[in-house]
Order: sequence, then structure tokens, then C-alpha cells
Amino acid sequence: MEPQQQQVTDIKDTPVRINTVQPAAAESAVKLDPARLSVIQDLGISIPLISVHDFLKFLAPPQPDFNVNLTMESLKQDPNVMLPSGRWSAFDKDPAAYQRGKYEDNIFRAMTGIFNKVVEAILATSRLPNTIAIEFLHKPNTPPPSSSVPNATRPDGYLALKDRPVNEVVPWADIVLSCEYKRTEKERDLYDDVRKCIWSMHHIMRDDPCRRATFGMTIENVNTRLWFCCRSAVIVSEPFNFISEPKLLVKLFAAFAFADKKSLGYDPTMERAPGMPTHFNITVHTNHGERRFRTKKLISLSGAAPLRGRGTRVFEAIEIDDEGCEKGSNVVLKDLWVDKDRAREGFILAELYKEANDEDKALVRKHFLSTICHGDVRLSPEVVDDTEDSIMRGWKTTGATFSLQYLLMDSMSISSTRPESLRAINILDYRNPTIYAHKAHYRIVFKEQGTTIDRIPWFHNVLKTLEDTVDALRLLRRLGWVHRDVSIGNILSYDGGTKLVDLEYAKKVQGNLTRHDHRTGTLHFIPIEAATHKYIFHPTKPNRGRVGFTDAYAASQSQGAQPRLPWTYNHLHDVESLWWVAVWMVCNNCFGESSVPPSAPQEPGVSSSASQELPDPIPESIRADLFPLSLQGLRRRDYFMDDFGDLTALIPTQYQTPFSALNLCRQRLIEHYQDVESDFPGSINLDRSGDDIYTYFRDALAFLKRCTPNHALIPIRRLPALNSEREGVLDRPSKRRRMSEN
Repeated sequence: MEPQQQQVTDIKDTPVRINTVQPAAAESAVKLDPARLSVIQDLGISIPLISVHDFLKFLAPPQPDFNVNLTMESLKQDPNVMLPSGRWSAFDKDPAAYQRGKYEDNIFRAMTGIFNKVVEAILATSRLPNTIAIEFLHKPNTPPPSSSVPNATRPDGYLALKDRPVNEVVPWADIVLSCEYKRTEKERDLYDDVRKCIWSMHHIMRDDPCRRATFGMTIENVNTRLWFCCRSAVIVSEPFNFISEPKLLVKLFAAFAFADKKSLGYDPTMERAPGMPTHFNITVHTNHGERRFRTKKLISLSGAAPLRGRGTRVFEAIEIDDEGCEKGSNVVLKDLWVDKDRAREGFILAELYKEANDEDKALVRKHFLSTICHGDVRLSPEVVDDTEDSIMRGWKTTGATFSLQYLLMDSMSISSTRPESLRAINILDYRNPTIYAHKAHYRIVFKEQGTTIDRIPWFHNVLKTLEDTVDALRLLRRLGWVHRDVSIGNILSYDGGTKLVDLEYAKKVQGNLTRHDHRTGTLHFIPIEAATHKYIFHPTKPNRGRVGFTDAYAASQSQGAQPRLPWTYNHLHDVESLWWVAVWMVCNNCFGESSVPPSAPQEPGVSSSASQELPDPIPESIRADLFPLSLQGLRRRDYFMDDFGDLTALIPTQYQTPFSALNLCRQRLIEHYQDVESDFPGSINLDRSGDDIYTYFRDALAFLKRCTPNHALIPIRRLPALNSEREGVLDRPSKRRRMSEN
């Protein structure tokens, strides 16, 4: 099957496309389980295509110093390896020529022997040392164990590290290259291998914190494709015939067999602590030297779920000395991949503090995290770990692409009888491939470790945390910044106060504009304008009466083309995200009886009323409309614009006061939107929105504290769309979904 040719740009800018990992979207997809489908949907309509030559040159481990022609001659001398015709002895006929009952695991088991013979021939014909660290294994019936995320899938074969005890099952953390095979080369065979190979690479990248990149190989009959992924791209090679072009297979096996761990995709600055397989010793590079930390537990890996993106993991850690001994107090270490041209979070926090006056400096310390150290990860003093040069060795896309449309269209089988908001999530943009920015590996260490707002068990404490967040947003605006990712995961309760975290998306406002205004945010909390990148609160043109077509056409031509005012993120969008957080907290918690005062310790737990039958705040169908699996859900915007107030009649009595207060906040926020957009399309005037919007929200939250009981909050866990990890594996509510990696 010939790949589609589409013109794409270099991998250099943040995409505007939304991540669409949505477990329930594929309920009726043909042979595509929801988890695998969601990963494919995140990749978009197509991925970059590379020649086999360039794959071996730029993406595979560097070629060792050997003579491939001498190696081929050595292989041909053994009839058990190669036939006189030049094809592999184990494949005296093409896989498709075997009778139908011959299964792939029996046919392709011979790849293990070919790999071993190639390595022997290279060692015999070169001066390379015998330091082979990997082996080719074929165990299609044994699922590899995972480190962090449960996964029952298994590749047909794999190249894996071999430094482990005898008879120990190969874990995903040791798999370097995943293989999928098919005896025939029908279109469905190809794409079944594709989805399985992509899923294996996806799982390796999310499960193993030490992984910078990983590889794959798919074979349908004789057509062999090589796969690569890092945090910037998923790339596939053009097909080659592994039987009639054995030299390419020899080069591939040589590259992996003689590679060091860094070239195999592993991070040399992060290693498993001796005797503690779930703990890691991590080096943080700063302007003043290196500091080493040992992780104690994983706090969050939700950012590591997408194949491409920031790959964010957050650990609780402690500093260690040169001897590996712990020192000091526990800290929070965040490991991620940021766009190369974007400001680092540590510098943003420092700039906020520098720009603040003495009074505001105290507020910066109060509402934001304290940085202990930070810096880009370095592979050597001169080399920064990045996807462009360190991993992909300067490769530039040629514009050729491999289409994933078959897989995506295969998922478009949602019944027309399903609600419109659920059917709409399968609407995909097939026009352009998604191109992600090149990333730099970055780490930052914070002093404070708090509790995310969704884990606070008491209603009044949630309201207090929201009040403090309003103050943090007011401070950001005063200092000339917007946060652009206010969500339940970024609001922490800490030591009686509140910290607004994850400023990696924050931007300085230049006049009425922010730069790099690509779509950013977390799925359930992104402002409705940010979801569409359009101003929608401006006044509509008055109806001056109907005119004939001729007059209407003449008028349109006389006006000429009007330049479109570019959409930019502003402070009101941060406030709207906070409003969605408040709505989420009310909609996704049952109100239990309060028997503990608001000052009680905020330890997550189950209230005594958890065993009672508690009413849902709203019907599940409405909750799914408010917080859909994709921003293409059609009702979310309608609820914010007009219909939210109608919910009061549909909810139990104890929820009516919070809903009424939030509805008033929504109405006031819309008034501010309308004020700043009143001159559209000529201009946007943010000065028309004063700080009274913050005061109004704060007064509403204070009112709720006075007029509602301090309910125990009991999370609702029946709605997978709201309460599952991106792949539906972890039982953790509403992990973030990045709309952009900007």
C-alpha cells in the first residue's frame, strides 16, 4: 500500500490540534478497543514517513564500525543461514506462501536465529568487542510485566536488554524494539500491526520513566517497516523486503546489537536505585552544577500518557549525596519535555518574583511554589538532551506521510441513535497532519507538596481553596501574566493555604496580546473561546433589512476583505477555567453529612455517609455534556452561553444554592467578555474588564461558605469519562489532557 503524500512543515511549532484520547469513543469501533483507538486519534490523520536509509542514519542507533559486505559473505557461507539464492534459509518461501493454518508465531520465530547469526558474523568479520547487551526474543504468549501502568498486551517479538536473572520474564522496561507480524499483507493486516506496534511504543513511553525514545518493527508477509517515537514525533519508514533485501536487516540488527543504552532510547541521567526497582536516582543539572535526588514515590504520570507531548512525571523525592545517602527533607521533582523555544517554569517563577513589588513578592511566595533547583537535562556538559539533535540527530521531514486514516475511519461507527454530544466526539480533522514542536528535557524541584483540590474531602475547604486561587489569578493579572491551564490538577491545598502550580504554559501579556497563542489547557476546564480559537461574545451585526442578491454582492465587494483579528488568551479565560473547576467539584461529588468542623485535617478518606444512597448532583447525561470526552461535544458551549441556569430545576435541593451562585458568576463573566469584545472586529480592549470580576467570584465563594453546610465530599466514580485515566487503566479522577504542548 502506497503512503499518502502530504506536504508538512518541519517539526518546529506547537500544533493547534486537540488531544483526543477518549476511552468511550470507540465503544462500537471495529476491532479497535478504546485505549488503542484513543492513542491513534492523538496522532491524527498521518505521521511522517522516512526512507529506510534515513531511518538507519538518523533514528536507529548509530551503525557500528563493521563491513556489511564481509558480514554478508560470512552469512552466505553457512547454508543453514542463507540459501545460494541469497534469501534466508529459514524463509525458503515467503510467509504468505505458507498454508493458512500456519500461524505467525511459528513462521517468524526464525527471526531470533537470524539475529543471533548476524551478530556472530559481525563479530567474526570485524574488530568489534563482544559487548552485546540485547537479545531477540519471541514469546507471543507471555505478557511482559509493567512498572507503573497495568497492561495485558504482548508483542509478537522484541529486542530486549538481556542483563537480568535467568528465566525471569522480560519486563516492558527492558524492551527496546517491539515487533508485530502478519503472514499476509492485506490492508487490515497492515493496520492491525500498526495499531499494536503504536500501542506497544505508547505503553513503553508511559510506563518506563527512564525512556527517551523507543522503536518498533512490523512485517506483513515480507514488507517490513521500522518505527520510532520520542516526545516530538512518531515516525515510520518506507517498507523494505527483509528477504530480498537482507543487507538492510543486517544493518538494522547491527545498529541495535552494538548500541549503548543511551542510543537504545534510555536516559543516562536517570537510573533505577540499586535494590529498589520502583525508585530512581535522578540528576538535576543547574547553572551551579549537578544535584542528585532519589524518588520515593510517584505522584503523577498523567502527562506521560500521550506518545507525543511533555511526558510529565512528578515524583516525591529526597536529595542524595555522592555516596547515595539521603539528606534534607522530601521535595517534589518534576521531569518533563518542554518546547525548545519556550521559557522554563523555573525562569517564569523567578520573573514573577522579580517583577513584583515588595507587597506582591509576599503574595508570589504565598500562592506559587518555591523552586529549589531546575535546569535542562544534559547528556554531557556541552550537550542538552533534546529531541531535535540528541535523539533525532538533526533529521528534517521531507513532507512524505503515512496515513492513519484507515484506522480512524474504522472507528466512525457510533450509532446514530446515540446522543449528539457522544456522536460528535468522533468528528476528526482529516485535513492536516499534526506536527509537534521539538522538545528539550527539563527538570525542576520544588519545596512544597500539596493536595490537589479534587482530593479535598470537605466542601468548605474546597471553597477556601477556590477563594485563594481567585487571589492568585488577580495577582497574575496585576503582574501582566496569564496562566492558561487552570485545572483541578494545578490547584493545591498546602499548609492551610493554596498554591497555583504548573506555570509552564503561562505567558506574558504584551499589551492586549499573548504570544504563541495556540490552544492550551486541560480538557474539562479549557475556556470555550480557547477551544475554538475564536471570539464569540462580541455583538452581532444589526439586521438592517433584507436586500436583493445583487445589492448584497455589491456591498460585500465594496467592503473588501477584512483582516481577521487574531484570537489571544486573556485573564478572563483563566477566570472561566476556574469556574469550570468549581462546577466540576460540585458535579462530581455527592454531598454527605458534615460531622467534622472545617478546620479538621484534610486527609482524604471515605465519609461515614459513603455507604448511604446519596443523590447525584445532576444526571450523568448532563454531566457528560458539561465535561465531554472531546471539545467537539456540542452541548458544553451551550451550557456556558445560555443553558446552565436551567439545571437548577433538575438537581437535588442541597445542590441548588451552589449551582445558583455559579450561574451568577457565569453571567457576570459573560458580561466582562462582552465588554472587552464590544469593539470587535476592530479591537479587543482588556481595560474594560476591571478587577471587580475577581471580587465578584470571591464574594460568591464566601457566600457559599456562609450559607451551605460543610458537606463531606464523596467522589462519584460511576462515569468513566470523568474518572478514568486517559487509557481507562488507573482509578484516578480526571487526569489532565493537554490541548497543546505550547
